[in-house]
Amino acid sequence: MKKVFYNASLPRSGSTLLQNVLAQNPNIYATPTSGLYELINTSREVFSARLEFASQDIDLMDKAFSKYCKGAIDGFCSGLSEKDYVIDKSFNWGSNFTLLETIYNEKPKMIIMVRDLREIFASMEKAFRNSPFKVHAAINWQTLQSTTLQKRVESWSTSMPLGSSLDKLKDLINCKNDKDIFFIKYEDFCAYPNPIMTSLYKYLDIEYYQHDFNKVEQLTNQNDSYYFFSHKIREQIKPLQSKAIETLGSGLCDTISEEYNWYFKYFNYAL
Repeated sequence: MKKVFYNASLPRSGSTLLQNVLAQNPNIYATPTSGLYELINTSREVFSARLEFASQDIDLMDKAFSKYCKGAIDGFCSGLSEKDYVIDKSFNWGSNFTLLETIYNEKPKMIIMVRDLREIFASMEKAFRNSPFKVHAAINWQTLQSTTLQKRVESWSTSMPLGSSLDKLKDLINCKNDKDIFFIKYEDFCAYPNPIMTSLYKYLDIEYYQHDFNKVEQLTNQNDSYYFFSHKIREQIKPLQSKAIETLGSGLCDTISEEYNWYFKYFNYAL
């Protein structure tokens, strides 16, 4: 394995589709939703809390732990595949740009897919409506939590995975790390996949591979019974049709636009 890349896209923004497109390349192993970050973060929690580390020379321990993390990431990814490149997908990598830069002593190559937030919320609501046999943990009829469409949108905006992903994205921008990120608007990817992929390969600094955008096979697999949302992809990449107003209503769409004005302006989405 030559290199690890990171996909820190927002939920419901096409990251699974992108991973499966990238997985067409015989030199790339693209993961489904990965737990690698959680392994590193758990180790970081232990390193921060244990007296055995705190009582030793700080600089030496930091150096050793950095080497440990690099070995863990490289070792884990090498265990996944012998291909040249691994692209690890997790919402959490976006808030850890500086950590990865410190571990590898170079800026990580990180992809973040975004989407019109009204469409993300609409996608989440559609998934909710399409699973009537599931008991949704967020809904509590005793406290009337998440019992209406507006309440569900409010809950998703302040919880995992969307709320936390938006906070991480905003902090990444505020810390000026955004200039080193490769952002992809899901709408652009679906409308112009070849130019987007050409630019992405240039950013990753690897040889371009001609992808088939009309027949994208599901190569990343995970058990969706553990997730609220499906990770099944569509075979053909084509322009998206807006579902936000139909699903959420114009009033709630306007509220989302106003609440996340920074997001719509930064990514040049129409308000």
